[in-house]
Amino acid sequence: MADLVWSFGGNFLAVVCSAGAKVLDVRDGTCKFSHAVNCEPQSALPDDASTLGHGVLSCFSKSGGLFALCTPHKELFIWQTNDWKLLNKREVIRRSTVILFTNKEDSIIVSNKGGDVYRFFVHDIVKEKELLLGHVSMILDMVLTGDDKFLITSDRDEKIRVSCFPNSYNIHTFCLGHLDFVSCLALLSGSQNILVSGGGDGTVTFWNPDSGKEITSKKLEYSTKDVKEENQEEDQLCCPIVSSLTCCCRNSVVCAIIERCKTIYLYHASHKEARTLPSVEASVPPWSAVFDPEGRLWCVQPYPEESVLVFEPFGDLPDLMFVKLTSDFSPLLSSVSDWNYLKGSLNQERKLDSLRKKEVDNLTEYLARKEERMEKKNNKNKLQDNGHAKMDDSTIEPTTEREAKRPKLEAAS
Repeated sequence: MADLVWSFGGNFLAVVCSAGAKVLDVRDGTCKFSHAVNCEPQSALPDDASTLGHGVLSCFSKSGGLFALCTPHKELFIWQTNDWKLLNKREVIRRSTVILFTNKEDSIIVSNKGGDVYRFFVHDIVKEKELLLGHVSMILDMVLTGDDKFLITSDRDEKIRVSCFPNSYNIHTFCLGHLDFVSCLALLSGSQNILVSGGGDGTVTFWNPDSGKEITSKKLEYSTKDVKEENQEEDQLCCPIVSSLTCCCRNSVVCAIIERCKTIYLYHASHKEARTLPSVEASVPPWSAVFDPEGRLWCVQPYPEESVLVFEPFGDLPDLMFVKLTSDFSPLLSSVSDWNYLKGSLNQERKLDSLRKKEVDNLTEYLARKEERMEKKNNKNKLQDNGHAKMDDSTIEPTTEREAKRPKLEAAS
């Protein structure tokens, strides 16, 4: 699993994978900073972090002046980007699922797989973390509105919660409508402030986060030929899983990636509707995708010959489409496409189907057991009835003979 993270000012691009993170200068592609993570596996079996994409996490602050990194070893680092001085190092309680800075840049918010969200203060290394909110199930994604007014979280139990911030014990509203886990959120901030969600029910849904009302929902349909190559069972092919969402506030475009599918879906969103744009194709099912400040779409894929694809918007609505650029359009692309750095993330793709709830048909099993018990009981009763019948037949004659030999008592006169 590998991700690209752009700074909001567009000065830096972070390449994040299982080996760690390196930050590149977007002008010439030179590496400005790197941090390695010990990726020696403790077990031969993949853990929850690798299968759910919750491995190495990173984010930039709104100004681009801060960079944070959270490792699978429960370590949280915060650096300032002008000289890459380490400002803060904290230990988190459990495996983290999402990290993000507040827009004031005074604190960083961390959610974990236990369903809790904490706030750590950037410049105060002594002050204890602050518990903001908790879910009864695993938090899968989290976004913060541009005015720091609402903290929006999604979980495994089909729920999207809009909480006030920082007093997050006050729930503003819920966005309800998904039929399965909500794996990813994205926010089109600005004048339109549209929330986008996706998950295990195969839909991309657009919301008004202030009211909690649904604007529209797009049902994803795709060919299963790519998925069948993964030897998946037929019952897992019926409903695609949205594994990643990203938004471009410049042209109000939303990108959706489906697990184990090469097609990348694109939409143009407004406060009234969402228009489906022509989709683009990756070489293989991609790891992730992100928009740069110019509105170009960068896609990372586990493909050595072309590990990073870039698509540029062309035309205007309603004919807006994305066109693939050549690999030599920027020196930055050559630096990002370093396969020696990315190859460590092979075979660590998201497998979100493990989040599906197992349906147990107890009634059918109970009725089958009950029928078996009744059949055994009936057979036992039949055997007992046959035994009593034979016994009665063999004892009738002797009993009659004994009764005949008994002296008859005369009735008293």
